[in-house]
Amino acid sequence: METHMNAPQTPDRSLIVEATRAARVQTLVSKSGIEAWLVEDYAVPLVAVEFALSGGSSQDAPGRMGTSTMLSALMDEGAGDLDSEAFHNAMDDKAIEISFSSDSDTFHGRLKTMTRNIDAAFGLLKVAVNAPRFDADAIERTRAQMLAGLRAEANDPDALAAKAFRELAFEGHVYGRPARGTQESVAAITRDDLVHLHRAVMQRKGLKVAVVGAIDRDRLAILLYDVFGELP
Repeated sequence: METHMNAPQTPDRSLIVEATRAARVQTLVSKSGIEAWLVEDYAVPLVAVEFALSGGSSQDAPGRMGTSTMLSALMDEGAGDLDSEAFHNAMDDKAIEISFSSDSDTFHGRLKTMTRNIDAAFGLLKVAVNAPRFDADAIERTRAQMLAGLRAEANDPDALAAKAFRELAFEGHVYGRPARGTQESVAAITRDDLVHLHRAVMQRKGLKVAVVGAIDRDRLAILLYDVFGELP
């Protein structure tokens, strides 16, 4: 009895070439010296950006712990001519995602958009980075949310254990301070504190940018210069 074996299939070379190109990390530098890493991938019409700047909770002023956390929460709560509602409506209308966060030493920003809305998305990111409004109602709403979270943590065993470890491991060091602050420190944060920290953090020095998606390096360099080129 003869046994017929299936012949091995020849891989689709176009897929191999596409996968290889998509996995290649390109380095580019804009005319203002902004360095970025890019992975071109046209399988889906999306562009995702993540960037980081030197900063974070370690730069919070004494007695003002939680300022960096509040700043990250307020960066997309109105910017330029758009108040909080208008800014979020502009993102929702075009399915644009913009968010910010901070840790001990780094301030992060993220953007995700369909390629057809890329100009609008980078335009919103530009005003969020360069001209956040810090409106009084947005500050108080964010403060109330942070205070509610801190009250909940006061009865959370995991949060209490983490606090005890942090204070023991980093006694006398800024890493031992609570990144989200205390109820007293969060209540004391002023708009001037937020403006001062924003100016200290938003600088081109130390800026790192990573981009994945359906965009080429030349267009990306122009967009990054438009967003970050005005930073000191």
